[in-house]
Amino acid sequence: MNLLQNLLFRLRLRRITRQDIALGIQQKDIALLQLGILEGAYPVRIAAVLGLGQLKARNTIPVLIPLLFDDYENVAKAAQKSLQAFLPDAGLERQLEKARTFWIYKREKRRKRKAVWYNKNNPLDPTPPLIDRSQLKMLAKIKLLLQKPIRWG
Repeated sequence: MNLLQNLLFRLRLRRITRQDIALGIQQKDIALLQLGILEGAYPVRIAAVLGLGQLKARNTIPVLIPLLFDDYENVAKAAQKSLQAFLPDAGLERQLEKARTFWIYKREKRRKRKAVWYNKNNPLDPTPPLIDRSQLKMLAKIKLLLQKPIRWG
């Protein structure tokens, strides 16, 4: 990658595409792949992460480890697949296990937070507020308490 392309990518005057990432993999340009991870859209980021795994450069491990906990699960899966190339390493295995438990916990948490009711008072905002099941149980208890007669005594 020449200096002008690097400058255009960093100033966001030109978007990084999958073709640029493929060229970076062919030329073994680690800097372009790291720039693709930082500046690219999600499909480009996935391709760049997989490209870093194909190059098998050990100096890219510190770049790949934080991507195990990325917001987008497919980027995290690609980082996990890329780190498999370096695996006979105890520290790396610990990080991969942490990432696995993190994503399992995140999936369970997402499953628990299901939208239960829509806000009918505001028709312009159709997004449902998310309520946990524990909050629903608490609301049911409050509803029962409100139905009981008040004792004055």
